[in-house]
Amino acid sequence: RISYSIGDVGANVVWATLASFMTFFFTDVAGIGAAVVGTIFLVSRFLDAFSDLGMGIIVDRTNSKYGKARPWILWVAIPYAIGGVLLFSAPDLSMTGKIIYAFVTYNLMSTVLYTMFAQPYHTLMALMTQDQYERSILTVLRMFAGTVTAIIINNITLPLVNFFGGGAGGWQKTMAVYGVIAAIIFFVVFANTSERIKPVAAKKIPVFEGLKALFRNKYWVMVLF
Repeated sequence: RISYSIGDVGANVVWATLASFMTFFFTDVAGIGAAVVGTIFLVSRFLDAFSDLGMGIIVDRTNSKYGKARPWILWVAIPYAIGGVLLFSAPDLSMTGKIIYAFVTYNLMSTVLYTMFAQPYHTLMALMTQDQYERSILTVLRMFAGTVTAIIINNITLPLVNFFGGGAGGWQKTMAVYGVIAAIIFFVVFANTSERIKPVAAKKIPVFEGLKALFRNKYWVMVLF
């Protein structure tokens, strides 16, 4: 239970920083206009919808000695840490170069790397146990851990940046610390969980056929809206 639930600690060490301070960093540290930053966020949200779907398909089709979901938590640990440092860096480029760098690193982190962790991590719970009570406990612990982590990150990040000298360098060092913490926690999640539930072998359904069936489920559509 502990090893699974702290996965949200590892994710939120970086993700909560992104959610709370990304606009501030892009505008006040990197010097990018707020309108451009808002556009980057908007475009990224659309891209994220497709990356979530794509990662779900990939996890579905993953078959390794470690299972379907666990190996992705292992494989993404180091890239996730590096992505956080790259995102909170402000290289000396032209304004166009800064915008391109911000767009690429933001999408690398939020659209690709976070999705590579989040989708398998959420899937892992269903592969650990079929007991609904246990799943409820795991969900409560996971969400509690993530919320507490976000509160802590929101309170210590700026003091930590200042401790490391402030400016772009202070942000890089802070994210390096957060990245190491995230990677270590991802390794713990991978090492101390196991996929006990074997998915039932079923006929392969094409993606678009599955999507059509999903949208014919009126209760799912009601929940969606």
